[in-house]
Amino acid sequence: MRLGISMTGVRGALARCAVLLLLFALMTPPAAGAGQAISEKDFDRIQGDYKVAVYPAPFGFLARDGKLLLKVGGIKGSGEEVPLIQEEDGKFVISAGHPNAFQFALEGSKVKFTFWSVGQPFEGARLGEQIAEQAGPGKKAPDSPAPSAPTSPSTKGPPEKSRAALQAELQGAHVRLEKQPTDSETRLAYARLLYQSGEFWKARDAIRPIVETTASANPPSPLAEALSLAGDLAYLTGHYAEAERLFQQVVGAKKDDLTGRVAAMKDLLLTYYQRNQFGKAREIDFPSGVVLPRADVMRAFEKEPYQVEWTGKEHISTVPFLAPDPLPIMTIEFNGVPVTVIFDTGADMFILDDEIAAGMGIGRIASATGTFGGGLPAQTGFGKVDRVKLGDVTLKEVPIMILPTKRYSAAFEGGKYTIGGFIGTAALRQFVSTLDYAKGRLVLRERSAETGRSLRERMAGRIAAEVPFVLYGTHMMMARGRLNDKDGLTFFVDTGLASEASVTAPLQTLKHLGLSEPEREVAEGSVGGGGGAWASGSFDLETVALGSLTQSHLKGEYGARPPETYWQTGFIVDALISHRFLRQYSTWTLDFDTMTYLFER
Repeated sequence: MRLGISMTGVRGALARCAVLLLLFALMTPPAAGAGQAISEKDFDRIQGDYKVAVYPAPFGFLARDGKLLLKVGGIKGSGEEVPLIQEEDGKFVISAGHPNAFQFALEGSKVKFTFWSVGQPFEGARLGEQIAEQAGPGKKAPDSPAPSAPTSPSTKGPPEKSRAALQAELQGAHVRLEKQPTDSETRLAYARLLYQSGEFWKARDAIRPIVETTASANPPSPLAEALSLAGDLAYLTGHYAEAERLFQQVVGAKKDDLTGRVAAMKDLLLTYYQRNQFGKAREIDFPSGVVLPRADVMRAFEKEPYQVEWTGKEHISTVPFLAPDPLPIMTIEFNGVPVTVIFDTGADMFILDDEIAAGMGIGRIASATGTFGGGLPAQTGFGKVDRVKLGDVTLKEVPIMILPTKRYSAAFEGGKYTIGGFIGTAALRQFVSTLDYAKGRLVLRERSAETGRSLRERMAGRIAAEVPFVLYGTHMMMARGRLNDKDGLTFFVDTGLASEASVTAPLQTLKHLGLSEPEREVAEGSVGGGGGAWASGSFDLETVALGSLTQSHLKGEYGARPPETYWQTGFIVDALISHRFLRQYSTWTLDFDTMTYLFER
């Protein structure tokens, strides 16, 4: 049985790419707006499901009672209908002045559709119709002027291109920088390409000379874009205080740029999220019409979240696995109630089953439509619990996501265990966390620089590799690696793919490797992810490397990562590396202070 469990909200939680701003703003009550200036006949022509090349969940549009309605999550998806209003430029929005918009152009018997997110156009098409091969930012929208420069080129919509093409462009940019090392535009272009290629640490070094000369100023674009890119890179590499300062400068520099200011505010919110500074969410005054459920969740906490309380003096807790495969599962307690959970770094917060949450009287603070494995949408809820006990340590004031998870139970020894939730990255970063595959347990140690140092000393001689990683969005950990003979790739490290495959990759990566697209089908008994089951195929890999760790003759999966995921984060994500690869090592430790993985032989 294949259990494609991955709870990876490739945009499911609050990813920082501007395209995802829509996901968390759709629940905003629409403001009264202008009347529709489109005929009843054209209303009927517009209705349907629409897909955007960089956005896997369909948008559903309905024409009803003289209004154009957006179905959150798509007509066949979950959610509610949101009335759309038409602005003077012909775009439709859910509230006046909203930074995301939908635009239709009626061309003969077809409808040309463009989705605008934070000022950037993304071409799309009705399901069943062909989307432009190179759909993405920079395309000219129908009957509209050419778009201006991206609000934040580092993450807000890079052009859709292959890794080979990006590498060639990067080499040319490096030559130009060597000739003009003091030119800010040339340096910014080079740093941006490094970012897009996944060379985050080099990109941070490349952008710093610009930041150092503008840090005390209130610079206009494009220097403000250098600050934004520098903020993104500081965030990715775990320098959150630096990222906060830079994003605050970008907010100030974009006083007259609504979409750019909103994007910077959203980035600023995430720096507070990563440092558990939920109270600071109240300090961000988002413009009217922009409502982010994660901000609502953070504002709902009167006390500091994730308060750590240890039972013993050693400040070490072990939680035994009930089973190591197809994914590690263990029992923890939510408000004193034992719950069997899956370990999944593709999840952000703790996840609690919706029925269990309802039985415990846990209400929803907010809701949103997220996108999960296979590019399938599902509605998620957000709530909070008083305490979560993991062995000898208790976390108090804990945010959670609410999803139906009991359906995964059949995959674990025929339903022997009732799966009531997930433990994700947000929980792990509260500690120095070790997956001890050899002894079948999760080990949690007090998070500190000293803990990391002493652990390395105890592991001396047994460390197989130290692999640096970055953290994108709320929880998506990225590390560099190799597939076959193609080096310099970026992997999403997501333990939630429960199959024989060690890697899942989109079509663009298969082409880069010179592999044929495998036939796909929905396997009998497949449960899928948060959005359901997806069609899947397999392919063979000669070698897979994560950092200096190398394994040979492994299986790859195609289907969980649709083509849209290749550029969806603003940089190329070549593949997802998962449980089957990671569990081959004795232990795997996540050190968020040094942003490093430790693997033990």
